[in-house]
Amino acid sequence: MKSYKNGRPARMPEEYTVLLLDADKHSRMLHAWYFKKLPVRLIAVRSPFGLLRHLLSRPTDLVILEIHMKGKNYYSLISAIKRLPAKIPVIVQSTQGLEENKQQCFARGCDVYFVKPLPWEAYRAKVMELLGESESV
Repeated sequence: MKSYKNGRPARMPEEYTVLLLDADKHSRMLHAWYFKKLPVRLIAVRSPFGLLRHLLSRPTDLVILEIHMKGKNYYSLISAIKRLPAKIPVIVQSTQGLEENKQQCFARGCDVYFVKPLPWEAYRAKVMELLGESESV
């Protein structure tokens, strides 16, 4: 790995942009920690407005949504993302494991649904699969 003049290691080039919508600070921190060894640039937003603003202004390779936040559900966000010209995969994560919640998400175009607490190894493997990478990363 190359170094800067001051001896600090250079960062790995980030190949993919992953957008995370989660209002919970701890969840955003966990994602940042688990994703730091992956070839992704994780951008965390706290609101649906921030998510849509980013999607309309910058290329994004994958969206991860916490579907139930602050007493509301955001099923309509999945539909909005799937209507964009770019075909962006959507992973939904939730503390709600009810079958009807999963069906609502899949009916709107969600690619994968995970129930928290997240099974990090399977989660990471699915992220890389949706980005078109092998699990060996």
